[in-house]
Amino acid sequence: MTTCTFDTLLCAVQDAVVGANAAIRRRREALFAATGKLPDSSEHVLRVDIPESLAANAPCSPIAIPLNLFRDRRIPSIAMMSVEFDCTIHFRKRRGQTVRELTMSLDRPRFFWLLRRPQHHVRISYLSANGWQPQVEIDGQFLTMPAIALATGD
Repeated sequence: MTTCTFDTLLCAVQDAVVGANAAIRRRREALFAATGKLPDSSEHVLRVDIPESLAANAPCSPIAIPLNLFRDRRIPSIAMMSVEFDCTIHFRKRRGQTVRELTMSLDRPRFFWLLRRPQHHVRISYLSANGWQPQVEIDGQFLTMPAIALATGD
């Protein structure tokens, strides 16, 4: 199992979501640059027969509505990314170190009924509205974290 610090995990997930958002934007721009139009042009239409009056046997007049009128013209983007997992949190002292460090173990114990440490539920979420800063929640309690420098995504 790979071992990394919690800060490294937070930065790696942040880089991934910012990179995915930038990739969506680049793909949309490349598609528009290659064709000069969005993929759903006015070539496709929805044909509907609308009655001319409220009478039961009223004649109907056909109407053609371009499907691109139903498309949201905003550039698609990722609004939120969330990762959840269960883990065991404990202090561990490594050889040669005098200070104990807080560790999170994601692996399940071999004999889970012998586990004396409780499992904790961790949720890490990123919102584009708050500049992709991580919100960390452990067992429903939010942690106050210092701001992490935003990755460029390019």
